Amino acid sequence: MLLRITPPRKVRYAPAQEQDNGARVTRQTGNVPLEAKPTSSQPRQTHFWLTDEDIQFTDDWAYQLRRNGWQRATRSACMRVMIHLLRQANVDLADVSDEAALMRAIQQALSQH
Repeated sequence: MLLRITPPRKVRYAPAQEQDNGARVTRQTGNVPLEAKPTSSQPRQTHFWLTDEDIQFTDDWAYQLRRNGWQRATRSACMRVMIHLLRQANVDLADVSDEAALMRAIQQALSQH
C-alpha cells in the first residue's frame, strides 16, 4: 500500500518562545512543526510516495535520533541528509532505466565512497 504524503496548504512558522524556567518551546502551526523547516535559503515543500515500510523506517530512524539527543530530528531532516549524501556520492546514472537500476547505481557509488 502506498501512502501519499502531502504538505498542508498554508504553513506559518512560529518563533520559539521562552518559558519562565528558560526552556524553549516551539508552537506548531498547521501540521508542520517549527523543527521541520529546512535551513536553506529557498526551501520548498514537496511530497514523496512511500510504502508503509518506508514510512515506518524513517519514523523509527527519526525517533531513535530524538532519543539520542537530536530533538529536532524529523522525517524531513532524515530525507534531506540522505539527499545530501547522494549528491556527494556522484552516482553514475548512465545506465539507469528503473528503480532497481537506480538502487544498484547508488549502492555502487556508496561502496566506492
